[in-house]
Amino acid sequence: MDSARIGAVDDETCADESSDVFPTPLMAESKVVVAECIDDHHPSILGRVRVRTGDRELWVPALQLLAVRIGDQVLLQQPTNWPEPVVVGVLDGFRRRPKPKSPASRLELKPDEAIQVVDSEQRELFEFSADDNGTPRLTIKNPSLELHVDGKLTLSASELDLQSRDGDAKIRANRDVVVDGELIRLNS
Repeated sequence: MDSARIGAVDDETCADESSDVFPTPLMAESKVVVAECIDDHHPSILGRVRVRTGDRELWVPALQLLAVRIGDQVLLQQPTNWPEPVVVGVLDGFRRRPKPKSPASRLELKPDEAIQVVDSEQRELFEFSADDNGTPRLTIKNPSLELHVDGKLTLSASELDLQSRDGDAKIRANRDVVVDGELIRLNS
């Protein structure tokens, strides 16, 4: 496959060995080429995808934040001051893509503002705000809250602190209750 080593890093070549990495420019005859992505995950260099154009295959960099998937038709462009082609776009319509997740709306809160949700009788249900340090705070305005989940509920944090300020703390289960920790302290 020495003849197929064209214009980009192959499996055996590191990016810093530039003396023979780019012996034959892929795009000498054209400034923009359509290629197919055949591998979207380089084993050691982030931001590179393997593309095929004709009988040539090579690893090339892709623009940052560009989602390239195996099977995508991509546009390669050869910058005049860069030694290899770059993936600058994914052609639409060749493959089903997941819909991008973007916020339906965005609301900016000033430090002294909060979002309040009220019911039809204008009773406050909860309030979302930030404290003086910018830490988000969700305050339930109703004296009680019930959280129902049909499936599994997982709470995850780097540190977890559960408190009952007034009254008991109860854990009920229809099956085993498992407490697993490096050190378990009771009434410490």
